Amino acid sequence: MKKIGLLLIATGKYASLVSQFISSAKEWLPKKHIWMTFLLTDTDVAGLGIPREHLPWPLPTLLRYHAFLKHINSLDCMDYLFYLDVDTRFVASVGDEILGDGLTAVRHSMFWDQPEGWVVGPAGPFEHNEKSQAFTPECKRRIYYDGSLIGGTREAWLTMARKIVEWTNADLSNRIIPRWWDEGYLNRYLAENPPSVTLPPTYAWRPNLPENKSAKIVMLNKDDNAMRAWE
Repeated sequence: MKKIGLLLIATGKYASLVSQFISSAKEWLPKKHIWMTFLLTDTDVAGLGIPREHLPWPLPTLLRYHAFLKHINSLDCMDYLFYLDVDTRFVASVGDEILGDGLTAVRHSMFWDQPEGWVVGPAGPFEHNEKSQAFTPECKRRIYYDGSLIGGTREAWLTMARKIVEWTNADLSNRIIPRWWDEGYLNRYLAENPPSVTLPPTYAWRPNLPENKSAKIVMLNKDDNAMRAWE
């Protein structure tokens, strides 16, 4: 039995998605482990929540690792930590295949079946701004991972988070924001520190793709601009 922290952020309109996310997690996550939810939110959601102010986009995602590291003492008793976007849903059983001895990452469902030359080339999703700390040299571009799910042992996850915070701070001091925000830093980190578990894209299947009956975690079909609108 492992103690696993489920890390969520839901401020603004995203807070309305929490209850359904948690219901799906309770139904499909392995029950032999102890799952503890750490929710950063600006709204009272069923008695859950660690206070976090609502910020204009893209700060909620760009500063996600900053936010969790502020509460690092609450995470120290966990064996594993898993961050998931709150606009995802579990739709099938997820087991111990997600647990490794380091990080667990999922291949991005938008790019996994694209030609390798395109993915690593100038039109691909990796960060290409050489002035950004998220820049990944072409020789290190291999698999592009989805930022909606990143987990692992507590030590591995926190080591990753600290490095991403360091890179983000350096970029912000120079007024630089990667085009895919924190996902750019994540992919640089994973290019240099490959995960111990690489999950297939069925663990982060996107709604603009054909239905996949093997999907275990899916992204919600929603108006992203409306959800992110600052109010």
